[in-house]
Amino acid sequence: MVGKKVIQLLILMVAAAVLFSSSTAAEAGRKVKTAPAQPWYQRDKTTMIEGHIEEVTSGAIRVDGKYYDFTGVPIRNQMGQTSSQSQLVRGREVKLFFQDGALNVIMVFESRLIQ
Repeated sequence: MVGKKVIQLLILMVAAAVLFSSSTAAEAGRKVKTAPAQPWYQRDKTTMIEGHIEEVTSGAIRVDGKYYDFTGVPIRNQMGQTSSQSQLVRGREVKLFFQDGALNVIMVFESRLIQ
């Protein structure tokens, strides 16, 4: 009686091994597509707008017909150094950097001014 149970257990184990190996073989034959790793600048949804300042108010600038509130936003020159709000003048070229839809940095090109 014990020998019969051992044989049944062995048959069950062999059947499970055959099923497992056939399922992994089927999966191995199938190409699994994975998304490539994205760089940090694409994962964070960073965007940029480039244009010239059309108007400056006490806490906002207008670039390409749209107003952007710059309260608390760092202002940097083209070298990445901190710049002052006095550099935000009409006609000056700027790049506005957004992260997840919020204005993150204003880059001012001090040498590029149109009249």
